Amino acid sequence: MSKWKIVVILALFSLAVMVPSPATRLAAEQQQGPISWLVIRADPRVSELRVPPPPLSRRPGVQGATITVNYLSDGEELSGRSCNEWDKDARAAFDYAVGIWSSLIESPVPIVIDACWTPLEGTTLGMAGPQQYIKGFAGAPYPDTWYPEPLANALAGKDLNGTKAEIEGSFNSAFTDWYFGTDGSTPAGKYDFATVVLHEICHGLGFTGSMGVKDGKGSWGWEGSPVIFDRFLVNGSGQSLVQDFANNS
Repeated sequence: MSKWKIVVILALFSLAVMVPSPATRLAAEQQQGPISWLVIRADPRVSELRVPPPPLSRRPGVQGATITVNYLSDGEELSGRSCNEWDKDARAAFDYAVGIWSSLIESPVPIVIDACWTPLEGTTLGMAGPQQYIKGFAGAPYPDTWYPEPLANALAGKDLNGTKAEIEGSFNSAFTDWYFGTDGSTPAGKYDFATVVLHEICHGLGFTGSMGVKDGKGSWGWEGSPVIFDRFLVNGSGQSLVQDFANNS
């Protein structure tokens, strides 16, 4: 997991919903897992938290990563949603957020994001996640563990999913209270688009797990294997939720 040398973990701050789809087998030595998009919704409460935008420069010792964005055009679709032409200010803020992540992580394999500007339901600001999860590839530090595609590619040192994007995301074109500036000075009543993009890319890079609770029982993973993020989760006593507890217990 140290492959991503992240300064701050943003992914823990969301109100998120996981949307799994059936897993499919790619090959005997490599398997592909479910798509998981995480949703972030607008909170009407005013936040006094302000984080100054960081300089867009490489940190010492960090080689960085190449992240490119496919801004889907009017009429194109992503996961069944019809995309609109991107607002130019929204696109500029998106590029700014991508530049920040490019300076914070390392990967020898380019990372591609498919981005859709589309009306989303209610107060949903955006949703994104890895295009798929992969396990059983050469270079995986943990066996029987699902890795998000961007991280799997970085660990394998090659592109494991061919021409497909590594991250997919949709952002609400119908939301009327966006702030597209990149100075961190969001006016009252507005929502900072660059921050939302930073947050959702964080999920796409793999800061998301598979933990869930149903009928009082906790579970993780798919096909009996946890997501790599799950392996680093502990309870208040420091016990690993994967190693120290049976699944569905």
